[in-house]
Amino acid sequence: RERFVITGYGGIWTFRHRNSNKSIHQYMVDPLMRIIHQHPFGFYSGDDNGSVCFWSLGDIKIKVENYKPPLQNSEEYYELLKSKRRPKMKDYEEFMVYRLERTRDHTKLNIAPEELQNYLNPEQVLIIIRNDLERIFIWKGVNSHVREKFIASRVAADLQSDLVVNGHYHRCKIISVDQGDEPTGFLKAFGLDSMDYRETQKMKSSQELEDEKRQAFQESMKYVKEEKRAQASQHSEKGFEPLSSQLGIPGTSYTIQLGLINEKWAIRLLKGKKFIDS
Repeated sequence: RERFVITGYGGIWTFRHRNSNKSIHQYMVDPLMRIIHQHPFGFYSGDDNGSVCFWSLGDIKIKVENYKPPLQNSEEYYELLKSKRRPKMKDYEEFMVYRLERTRDHTKLNIAPEELQNYLNPEQVLIIIRNDLERIFIWKGVNSHVREKFIASRVAADLQSDLVVNGHYHRCKIISVDQGDEPTGFLKAFGLDSMDYRETQKMKSSQELEDEKRQAFQESMKYVKEEKRAQASQHSEKGFEPLSSQLGIPGTSYTIQLGLINEKWAIRLLKGKKFIDS
């Protein structure tokens, strides 16, 4: 189906199919798509203007008439998303730079675009946001730590998601930039010349290079394990905050429930009282 709406206590999801009108609002599309693929209960389109929508679950049908999505950044919008952050115009910046740490923390640098060249340290990884260009650049110094390089994409994606909540920002494309191999678009954006990595790269023995490769592998495996533990904790039953009573699926022993996990919408599937998936 091209479009449908799921409603429940505390929130509304509006889904847009890839072939449907791009003007339709979207709420929490990624977790919703995951639920649809895992548990396709059955969804039905609304009319042409989206004012009448249906959700079918077995013999149960929910009809929503005169549906009007809340304006983005309105009080109703943030009440639905249960968001603590309500961005204001004074928070809006076209240019932002963050210095990445090995712990995945990132520190914002209060600098102007013309000062950026002074902060391109070969030992560091920077995340540079240019909203006017719809780009997030990950600048990786040639001698920066392998862990910082490994986690940079995830941190940039988190920043991207945070900015999209603010209606003033685009969904910026993330681009990786290696010192000494900077793309032309990056150099032109900041009026820079390519930095010759041979001028800053450390001379290393073969043993040092082997040790670095071994450390890179160990750091990568450690990070993957940490991510898996974090995801398991996020999607555990303990972290689920129910916003509705359980809704039984006719003809089965399964029930579903709408709720929040870390302030993000989720649907929990249970069999009896046993947690199955979210």
